[in-house]
Amino acid sequence: MLSSGKKTSGRLPYTEIVPYGLCRGHGVVEDRMGKRKLLAGTVGMILLAVCLGFFVNGQVIGRDSVYENFELFSKAFQNIRNYYYDTDKIKSKDLIYGGIRGMLEALEDEHTSFLPPAELKSLSEETSGEFGGLGIMIGIREKVLTVISPIYGTPAWEKHIQPGDMIMSIDGVTTKDIPLVDAVRKLRGPVGSTVTITILRPNQDESFDVVIKRALIRIETVKTAYLEREGLGYIKITQFSENTEELLRKAWAEFSQKQIKGVILDLRNNPGGLLSSATEVANLFISEGLLVYTKGREAEPVRRFEASRARAIFDTRIPLIVMVNKGSASASEIVAGALQDTGRAILLGENTFGKGSVQTIRPMMDGSAIKLTVALYYTPAGRQIHKKGLVPDIVVPVPEYSKAEQKAVLRLMNEDHLARFLKEHPEYTAKHLADFVEALRKKDIVLPEEEVERWIYWEKNKVGEPELVNLRFDIQLRKAVELFGNATIKAPGKIRVFTEVK
Repeated sequence: MLSSGKKTSGRLPYTEIVPYGLCRGHGVVEDRMGKRKLLAGTVGMILLAVCLGFFVNGQVIGRDSVYENFELFSKAFQNIRNYYYDTDKIKSKDLIYGGIRGMLEALEDEHTSFLPPAELKSLSEETSGEFGGLGIMIGIREKVLTVISPIYGTPAWEKHIQPGDMIMSIDGVTTKDIPLVDAVRKLRGPVGSTVTITILRPNQDESFDVVIKRALIRIETVKTAYLEREGLGYIKITQFSENTEELLRKAWAEFSQKQIKGVILDLRNNPGGLLSSATEVANLFISEGLLVYTKGREAEPVRRFEASRARAIFDTRIPLIVMVNKGSASASEIVAGALQDTGRAILLGENTFGKGSVQTIRPMMDGSAIKLTVALYYTPAGRQIHKKGLVPDIVVPVPEYSKAEQKAVLRLMNEDHLARFLKEHPEYTAKHLADFVEALRKKDIVLPEEEVERWIYWEKNKVGEPELVNLRFDIQLRKAVELFGNATIKAPGKIRVFTEVK
């Protein structure tokens, strides 16, 4: 359930986009569901465990402070049951659930959360005809609900939702301190229904409302193009799914029949996906050594993911550029980090998002569960990804609008100027464009002519099959092509092989 990516560059929604039907948070999640057990004496069992001491990784956690703190919890629980005035609200399970949520919130980890039975069931449902989404990947960034990546061609893209946009409210209800799973539930809904989100854009002072109609989100995980004049293969991966490796093998089979001088792998606005898919894709380019590893508690063994020579197919004599941006997260950072550390590829673009933690679903007695962060990912050279991201070898930032320009863009879109212009001038001329820019200026919508045309191009490509490659408007892709053209990017020669974890 992904969507094909498309770019226009510069300062607009120049990049491609990705999610899940709406999105369930993003990144790699390891699901280790166990057998259910009957709920029986929850508090009593907790206190019994404390009295006997906890065994964690074969070690006993002492009775002293742990016991005292659980005794404090038990005392609070009993005081509520014995003295709180509204007895209708005194339900043991609700109090225990609240206590669990409080413990997890104290960890200050946006990827760790409590899942009551209903929410756990919701997370495991497939997005079919029942649910519609907006076409955005969301996460919690510095305690604010944030758009990680919108998806090209989806309702969110059509409304120009951008990576980094902060969602301040949903249908008028503030998102302050909202758990990620609750935000997903509020944004997801029946196909065809609408939701109003209030957006605050970085570097802007004023928020604004966007009304979006939910739809089914279907995304192609791999899109390819051959730049014949430049002799370059272009591959866009929108998300890492079960068939991504297979699609890449087909792409290479086609490219290998042509005169290929280089390959551009576009991971911009790729929010992640399956860990297995990420390592499979990295292995197509890297024939040996570490691809990624995880480290958790000291007593836990390091998990290593290594390349197999038999699976590597991309010719190392052909240079490779990997494009990334702030919408590249999790599994895409694993691939980009492996290719960068080994010297197999040059990274170009902007700093990545920085989501490199491993979550596991730990079942509870009554069908609820805890989604718990248990480890962090590290690149082959030992770089920690989480909350740091990757820094490109060649930084090519996308220019940002000034506050005045941003307001002008919002009016340009929200007042339907673009759609009306294209309806009147489907095959517009330079004079049509100049007259349009002047008419906008008289309405106090002041933008350079080049920017207005960029937005016209974007509006035009909302309908039909999107153009995958546009060297005029995609400044990052244009830079990558230029580097190949002037022979700045060369084949890596010997690939660095990492075998030891740090």
